[in-house]
Amino acid sequence: MVDHSLHILVTGASRGLGASLAKHCAQHYAKNHPRVLLSLVARNETALTDCARQCQHYGAEVNYYIADLQNIDTTMTMIETIAKQPVDIAFINAAASGHSTDGEEPWAQQQTIIQTNLMAAMACATGLIPSMKQRQQGKLVFISSIAAYRGFGLNPSYNASKAGIKCYADSMRHALANYGISVYTVMPGFVNSDMSAAFPGAKPLLISSDKAAMIIRKKIDNHAILIQFPWPLIAGQKLLSLLPAKWADRILTWLNYGTVTNPSKK
Repeated sequence: MVDHSLHILVTGASRGLGASLAKHCAQHYAKNHPRVLLSLVARNETALTDCARQCQHYGAEVNYYIADLQNIDTTMTMIETIAKQPVDIAFINAAASGHSTDGEEPWAQQQTIIQTNLMAAMACATGLIPSMKQRQQGKLVFISSIAAYRGFGLNPSYNASKAGIKCYADSMRHALANYGISVYTVMPGFVNSDMSAAFPGAKPLLISSDKAAMIIRKKIDNHAILIQFPWPLIAGQKLLSLLPAKWADRILTWLNYGTVTNPSKK
């Protein structure tokens, strides 16, 4: 008997892009599949249960997991539990951010960002791949950022984590090419969220998380393995990566992407 159900995993699903992806997928796929199961992962229980209720309203079944993805062992165990019902689409989205002050970034903040954005993402993929290989199908969707193209001084570890995710996704796409697993790299610009609100720099061409979720879902359905938007920012970042480093640094400084200055030290 053919299983026509669809199992979708979303990490960082309590708010921002993750919540929008969960709700948009519930609303869209429930129209075309007799059963849609969402597995939602986040730290904030109140926001996550609210997202789960909205997804259920659209007709999806929902399991949610309260977890801090910085704990890699716990994350691996949780993903193995989720994958007992094979995952068809995994949005590996959970992220943390922060900025530098006077050219410095606290080590604890750097650890949090790298653990959440890169190590936990790799752990999630590692836990999902065996069952996807066994079925010869599955989609891994890694949420990177246009920041991966060219780092700047305002948030070094965030940029490094997103560059790492892009490289990891590209590598896994190649590694899994013969196993029926599709790997997608998503590189959005500024998406309206709590994280972007806390970002101290300019946020040109900011779009809503709902619009970003719709773009990502449509691109995945059309098998676009590299999903990047908006194009003016993509073009700007790629140009910066091609310019001599001193020129690019001057442009980024002019845009106030250098570092936050502590007024008390003036």
